[in-house]
Amino acid sequence: METLIYILKSAGVITLFYGVYSTLLKKETLFSANRHFLLLGILGAFLFPLLQFTRTVVKEIPAIESSLWEETLNDSTPSEVTALITQTSFSWFTFDYVLMTVYVTGFIFFFGRFAFQLIKLLKWLAQYPSERKNGFHIIEVNETIVPFSFFNYIVYNPTMHTASELEMILQHEKVHAQQSHSIDVLVSHILTAVQWFNPLAWLYKKSIEENLEFMADYYTIHKVPSKKAYQLALVKASSATNMPALTNYFYQSFIKKRIIMLNKHHSKKRNALKATFILPLLALFLWSFNVKDVTEWVTIPSEDTSVEPTILKENPKETLLLDSSEITEEIPSEITQGRIAEEEDLAIKNTPISEEYRVKITKNTTDSELQKIKKELQEKFGIDLSYTTIRNDAKEIVSLSMNYSGNGNNGNYQVTDDKGIEDFHFYIDDEGKSGFWSEATEERRIERVEKRRETMEKRLEEMEELREKRMEEMEERREEMEVKRKEMDKLREEMDVKRITIDKRRNEINEKRAKEIIIVSEDLNDIDEIEEIEELDEGGGYVLSRSGRGDNTVAVVSKGKSGMSITKSTTDAQLAKMKEDLAQKNITFSYKNVKRNAQGEITGIKFSLDDHKGSKSTTVVKGDENEPISVIFLRH
Repeated sequence: METLIYILKSAGVITLFYGVYSTLLKKETLFSANRHFLLLGILGAFLFPLLQFTRTVVKEIPAIESSLWEETLNDSTPSEVTALITQTSFSWFTFDYVLMTVYVTGFIFFFGRFAFQLIKLLKWLAQYPSERKNGFHIIEVNETIVPFSFFNYIVYNPTMHTASELEMILQHEKVHAQQSHSIDVLVSHILTAVQWFNPLAWLYKKSIEENLEFMADYYTIHKVPSKKAYQLALVKASSATNMPALTNYFYQSFIKKRIIMLNKHHSKKRNALKATFILPLLALFLWSFNVKDVTEWVTIPSEDTSVEPTILKENPKETLLLDSSEITEEIPSEITQGRIAEEEDLAIKNTPISEEYRVKITKNTTDSELQKIKKELQEKFGIDLSYTTIRNDAKEIVSLSMNYSGNGNNGNYQVTDDKGIEDFHFYIDDEGKSGFWSEATEERRIERVEKRRETMEKRLEEMEELREKRMEEMEERREEMEVKRKEMDKLREEMDVKRITIDKRRNEINEKRAKEIIIVSEDLNDIDEIEEIEELDEGGGYVLSRSGRGDNTVAVVSKGKSGMSITKSTTDAQLAKMKEDLAQKNITFSYKNVKRNAQGEITGIKFSLDDHKGSKSTTVVKGDENEPISVIFLRH
């Protein structure tokens, strides 16, 4: 039974942590703080149910019942007690046995599956050779598998990704490895094995895995060239593919959530304080389920109050007999005595209260004295008083709870002090009003009122000083804003003048550019980008329309000037010929770093032009992602 109670308490702790996480922390981007909170929840689920606190509760037994109880105990044989215990606990034993069997069966299944997956993964990693790079064990495979990491092992298929995608994927997996995210995954699987019956444990495991991916994404985007490219890689990688269990891997099904978290503003650090909401919940949990009451049974003499109370010895027989019987304040020996008592009670209730009553209770008040006060209030005023006391080793009252009701009066009083309770009075005045009064409590109340008054006066003075200080700061800020406004107006005027100058210059450049004529001396039919050639009416030139990656550009070919062009199909011989032709015109044309693809098309080139008249330029042209270059027109 204790094992099942431990498991249920453990499930309760997980429920508290998951409730706080899902309502207060899940939408925050403080991924590292969330990781520690979730791991603390698992640790608390295993440790908090083991904590136990004890509380001593003193209960009273009238002397006449104590004697009857002792006689019953003495008359009971061990066999009778054993039979009673067996009869009471057999049904519970059977039910507990069934529950325990079901739980252990489920635990063995899920923990066995976890162990099998772990062994299978370790064997899988051992069959491939690894290369150690910067503290990581890199394994390249030819199988169709998604990239994943397990501790410092990173596995991927290099043929399934482009170079840029592979760089981002490896960076992502390195974050998992560097921060030991595999520990979180393994611990979450152990949690679900122990609490396989708890649906919130499975959701807790999912939250841990999601937070790890959010964390890896967050650190990765600060190390990759393009945040947009990384998001596109996530979308591209969203297709389902087989992969080993118990690993951190790049392809996750919650791509939309990851992209949303990538684009959220980073939460403020003070939002992590939301995690402290778990503290009062844990305190309430421990107070409700981890406090064990230790009962001390005290014999109270029925008439002779001079007799000291006796603490009964605790043993299983006494506990069994006390739990199976009802103990009352008064046991009438004859029916006539009960009738007489009822008539006396009725007479007391109908009698108006006219006398004042006051009794003092201290930490040294004995249980017999409390019983006497209880009896006196019942007989004189028709007031029913009940109380619960807790005493220390010196028999001093360290906790007392009192409740009374009757004759139109009711109330309660509770006081606790490890060193012994303070003195207080219970009173009934001439008008019949009753209650509790303590000199020490009254002094503290007056002291609190005085302290509160002083605090309020001090606060008012501080508020007045703060108001004056803020007024001065606002006046200074207003002056600063006025100065900045004038500076902004001046800057705006300067910007307007510059804008007019820039617009004028742009118009001049556009007019000049419209008059420029670009000459192409190569055979126009050899240029792949040219789609249409129309003869001009004036000048005997041509208009060339070409498409360059979706952008339409126009080049004018006219007589009177000369020029050349470089296309993706220009050969090395043509480049050399172009260099000779230009040299004859006293123009130096040099080129290098000519890169070509598998089809022989130019994908990159660096060239320079110098007419030895003060005009000199160097240009580097590259195609996007190893694509061929567009047409390059050289005008001179």
